Amino acid sequence: MSENPFRTLSTSTPFVDARCSVRRDDFEVSGGFRGVHLVIEIPEAVCVVPVLRDGRILMLRQWRYTVMEQLWEVPAGRLHPGEAVEVGAARELREETGHTPGRFERLGTFYPLTGISNHRGHLLAAHDCEPTGALDLEPTERIEVVPMERERLIDLYQRGEVRDGFTSAALARYLLRSKSS
Repeated sequence: MSENPFRTLSTSTPFVDARCSVRRDDFEVSGGFRGVHLVIEIPEAVCVVPVLRDGRILMLRQWRYTVMEQLWEVPAGRLHPGEAVEVGAARELREETGHTPGRFERLGTFYPLTGISNHRGHLLAAHDCEPTGALDLEPTERIEVVPMERERLIDLYQRGEVRDGFTSAALARYLLRSKSS
């Protein structure tokens, strides 16, 4: 099916916040069914797999309020309005790890929550990362940076200990792409 089966009848925005908004669409689908769809609109984001010159990957241990757990993650965050993908990726990498990349490799894009959100993530690998300074964390961020050998990371991933969606998508793309390296 290549044609859009939905026709939007009306749109409103009942909630707006600095981090997201909620759009309410009244729609009709081919065949006559009418319904309401709520869409959480979140700005585009970047997710970066930081790779050191020796091949280790910088992983983050980060406490997440939303799930009340400490999770394994890689640096990620929303793009600022008008910010280029690589610029946002370099900013997030520097803020959350204190490193800068030698170069970026794009790993593609993905939609983490297509049933409820139009949020899109850009996945990148940052190669030849070098330390450049201290972390620059937001007041609510609690992050420990852990350099990790590829084999240990694959073990964590296979045991299901990497549970963050952005991190899982970025690592899967990176590990599959670099499998033969």
